[in-house]
Amino acid sequence: MFASVTDAQPAGDAREATGSEYIIDASRYSAAVRLMESLLHDVRNPLNALAINAEVLVEKLKDDKGDVPPGQEKNLRAIREQIQRVDGVLRQFAQFIAPAKGPAEVNLSELVERALVVLGHESRRGRVKLQSVVAPDVRVHVADAGGMSFLMFRPIMRAIDRTQAGGEVRVKLETQNSAVLLSVHGGDGSEPDAHLRPALETLAQRSGAQLRFEGPDFTLCLPLA
Repeated sequence: MFASVTDAQPAGDAREATGSEYIIDASRYSAAVRLMESLLHDVRNPLNALAINAEVLVEKLKDDKGDVPPGQEKNLRAIREQIQRVDGVLRQFAQFIAPAKGPAEVNLSELVERALVVLGHESRRGRVKLQSVVAPDVRVHVADAGGMSFLMFRPIMRAIDRTQAGGEVRVKLETQNSAVLLSVHGGDGSEPDAHLRPALETLAQRSGAQLRFEGPDFTLCLPLA
């Protein structure tokens, strides 16, 4: 549908890891992936305990008619919602940082939505508005499921990092004929750093996808499942 990314030399970005810093960051990421399962287990155990004790408290507060007083019901509902919220964020982050590997059919809609959830804090911290239009249940066959997760995530993160406070990043996932298009618009339009470009190119090649950087725009095109 379009030519792959050009061979222009990247300008670099002080916010991106380079040289020895990149090697250190890669090592930290590798360690984080290995520790993620243990971390989730240790954190979700107390979450489950809180959820169980909240339900026990509900039973103790019920009156003779089986109703919880309105004031306490409001507080208990808030506790339930926050427990579920933390559990959901942990699951989304775990699925991003340690995704399934190997060939698979993947749901790109879910991957993009997951990336938006994981990056929500980054966008709020930078006061960057995230606008998204995600077509439902878009599926593709890929050789590297974990790599596809990175391809969905990293360009959005790059756009957020390079967008000034008050700015906007727009993300769109759509189908056109027999192809899928992911487009990300945002940032200062500078080239991706020296390490990000080859990583994305390699992952795109494995999946039979084409990608392009053009100013503030990133576009990924790949065939539908």
